[in-house]
Amino acid sequence: MKKLFTTVTLLSVLLSTQGHAELINRGGGMIYDTILNITWMQDANYAKTSGYSRFGLMQFDEANAWANSLNFGGYDDWRLPTLQDTGQPGCDLSYSRGTDCGWNSQTYNENTGEVYSELAYMFYDNLGNLASHDPVDGDYLGGEVDWGVTDTGPFLNLQNASYWTQLEYAPEHASAAWGFDAYVGYQGANSKGNGLYAWAVRAGDVSVSQVPLPSALWLFGVSLLGLFNISRNRLNRHINILVQDYTFPAGDGGNEKVMTEYNQKKRKYDKNNQLGYALQGVENSENQRF
Repeated sequence: MKKLFTTVTLLSVLLSTQGHAELINRGGGMIYDTILNITWMQDANYAKTSGYSRFGLMQFDEANAWANSLNFGGYDDWRLPTLQDTGQPGCDLSYSRGTDCGWNSQTYNENTGEVYSELAYMFYDNLGNLASHDPVDGDYLGGEVDWGVTDTGPFLNLQNASYWTQLEYAPEHASAAWGFDAYVGYQGANSKGNGLYAWAVRAGDVSVSQVPLPSALWLFGVSLLGLFNISRNRLNRHINILVQDYTFPAGDGGNEKVMTEYNQKKRKYDKNNQLGYALQGVENSENQRF
């Protein structure tokens, strides 16, 4: 039986890694990340959509060349996402948070502003997706929760599969490079000859004018978002972990109590999400993601 402090620790991890990022739809197929100060292509498989590649799968060198040659939205400085090889060169494997390689890898340091992995940050922090291993104790989650790409946010064609970064794998730089497998949340080395997907990103914001919200409505919406900044999907998945991980003493009504609290919170967040989507429509079609 797992102890109660494990459950409390998991809640702490969720709250500490939530961050305060906004993904702003700038229009023209570009999404701006306010924390990392980078702009993502809204289409996460544009190589296929544009007709460049039949399926969007490319070897490492081809993927880099494709991203670097893009001229999209009036910008020609697109690239593949970055990653830092921290610790010893190569894979410092971990099943739970804290290293550059494995599951639940490092994403971003809020104190220093240091970015460890743009793809991992997108997967875990922006979209709230889960790896196949518990972020606290590293245990395999199995079928207990939905891991992998369960939330795609404002993006299109986001694959539940592996994506290239632009960084070669130091111990075998001639033959391997870093990638991120969105299916299980694993970050590590891949042979350069493998076919992975490519998602283009560029530094900084893009110049697209925004349609402002009426001031009173905007202030009201921001206040609500400050209180309820955990998405419904993420909340539901993690409450499921809490319910399943903690075994209550027999006969004390604990399970019934937790499920009652769960349903109350679920209804509460459902209502807030509906309000968020209503505000989103007022702001003109997806200019601001709530």
